[in-house]
Formats: sequence, structure tokens, C-alpha cells
Amino acid sequence: MFIVGKHGWYYDGCIKCTKKAGVKDGPFTCKCRAYNQKYKLDIKIVHQNGSGRFVFWDRQCADIIGISVCMLRNQMIVKGEDDPKAFPLILDMLLARALALRVKVQPSYNQSSVIRLSENPILIKSILDQFGILEVHIIS
Repeated sequence: MFIVGKHGWYYDGCIKCTKKAGVKDGPFTCKCRAYNQKYKLDIKIVHQNGSGRFVFWDRQCADIIGISVCMLRNQMIVKGEDDPKAFPLILDMLLARALALRVKVQPSYNQSSVIRLSENPILIKSILDQFGILEVHIIS
């Protein structure tokens, strides 16, 4: 399931530098003042008695979805939807996929950031076999 943050499913990120954004002048601001809309999706994954929050960033989302945030926002606006917290249906495709994730665990934020992902069935099977997971449930 998606977790709706204060700023929705995307944010304005810097296109000129890779520096950490500051919050002095508002959320996700940068001294460069050159912005581009980027994906930031919080997804809660539930398995048996446990759950975890995973943040999917722009690169991973754009690769899977195949469309930039800017283009997707423009499509939504043309259809009459301008609420930044309204999730477009195309994002649901992330919920129905079997993925192998490499994550950076951030316990102080109670979440993990997705660093790399793969849909390679051989890799997924290898991971499932290694950890002895017999059954995977997808909850949407």
C-alpha cells in the first residue's frame, strides 16, 4: 500500500547538483534554484506478521513506470486532477510486481531507501531459495 506523505508522491528536486536539499526556504530547496519534479514513493510492504516502509526514488520509479513525473502530472492536469496527493493509477503497477530490492536501512526514520531493484526472475528465485521464503503475498 502507498503511504501518503505531506508532499504527495513527488517532490521538486535539483537538476543541476546532487547535493542534499535543505529546508531553510521550504521543503527540498537548493541554492542552484533549478528544479525538476521527481518521484518519491513510500510503499508499505506487509509479509506474515511483519511490515516495512520502503522509499522508492526517482530513478527506480521512472525505470519501472516508464514516464517522468512531469509528463504524468501534465496528464493528470489535462484530466482535471491537480491534487499533488492524488495517486495516479499507473503507480499501482509497483504494487503488483515481484522485485528484488537492495535497500539502505534507516532505523531512525523507520524506513528503508531502495538503492537498486531487479525484476530478474532468476535473481528473485535465488534470493527466495537462500532465505527459505516459501510463499510471497502481495497486498494492495
